[in-house]
Formats: sequence, structure tokens, C-alpha cells
Amino acid sequence: MQAISRAVILFAGARLYILPLAPGRLERTSLGKISRGKARASFLNGDFQDQVDQDARMLGTYRVQHVNMDCSATEQKLMQIIRDVGFGSVQMGTDMTILDTSVNSGDLIRLKREAEKVFSIRDIPVVTQMENTSISALASAIDSLHKAQYVHEYNPIMTLQSKGSKTPSWLLHPGIGEMLVFLGLVRYAPDRPIYAMRARGLYAGETPFSSL
Repeated sequence: MQAISRAVILFAGARLYILPLAPGRLERTSLGKISRGKARASFLNGDFQDQVDQDARMLGTYRVQHVNMDCSATEQKLMQIIRDVGFGSVQMGTDMTILDTSVNSGDLIRLKREAEKVFSIRDIPVVTQMENTSISALASAIDSLHKAQYVHEYNPIMTLQSKGSKTPSWLLHPGIGEMLVFLGLVRYAPDRPIYAMRARGLYAGETPFSSL
């Protein structure tokens, strides 16, 4: 399911919902084809609710047995926030890369605001999410944010995609200084690493850009 999700996200940029169905549950025409319209109507009418419930139970059992066994409290809360925001799934693990979930800039902002509320943190910089792409890494960063003297160190380079055999692409930030506008481009180049540069001074603790 994770492999299917990643493939669809990379090539179509769509957030998907996967529902395994038992053989024979989809009505076929006399030519053996499946009508997309009828399948969609059946799903919306609740004809597959028993399969939805069974799938949820199976994934829930898997998550309890294999995913959350060694999760910290912060990791468990963070995974729940991601699911509530709407781009996570019940089978996610702490090693899941957030950027592999078709996340966009709006999703990151919603995640930021909800996490700030749940963890009682005044500000979680978006750049912190970009630097800590897995749930476990982001949870550690959130724990660090609780430290009274925590200051975010400026890192000009953000890794949008680390995998790929082709020559890496480097993207320079636009006039606003942030590189979130490039998130949508990642799915068009799944075969090369992609890095983006951001300006200094966008978050607390960084020397303003004008002082460089």
C-alpha cells in the first residue's frame, strides 16, 4: 500500500484512498470491464462499508502490533495530528517521510499550527519540518523546542527529495525568501535529488538577511 501510494503521489500528485475489495465486489460489464462511474457511485452510496470497516480493523491491528510498539509519546501524538490534518494513514510508522504523503505548503502550515496547539509551543518553524522529514526526526525536534534556550540555526539548504540517480537539481528561493513554492515540483522529477535554498532571517534566532 505504501508503494502504491508513493507511485501515485509522485506521478499524479493526488492524495489517494486505497480500499482492497474481495473478488467479485465490483460489477463488470458483459465485456468484462469495470465502470468507473458505477464503482464510484457504489462507494459513495456505502455499498462497500463492510470492506471499509474490515480494512480499518486490519490496519489498526497491524499498527498496534508493528508500528507503535516503540513510539514515544511525542511520536504518537504527532502521527495522530498528521492523520487529523488529513495526509497521513493508519499504517504510517515513525520512519515515514512526511514529504512522501503528497504534502503541500498548506498541509505544512496546518500541521505547524495544530502541533503548536497540541504541544503548547509558541512557534514551530516550517523549516524545522523540512529539515526533519521523518516522524521520528520531527518528534525529536519538537522535543528540543521545549528547551527554554532553544535557538534555530540557519540552514540555507533544504532537501526536498534525497533519492534519484540523475544529476541533482538546485532551486533558488523567490523574492519572499522561502522555498515552499517548490514542493509541487518534486513529483515531476522522481529520478533526481532536489535541493532548494532559503533566505536567512525568516525565523526567530536567525541573523536577518540584510546583515549578510
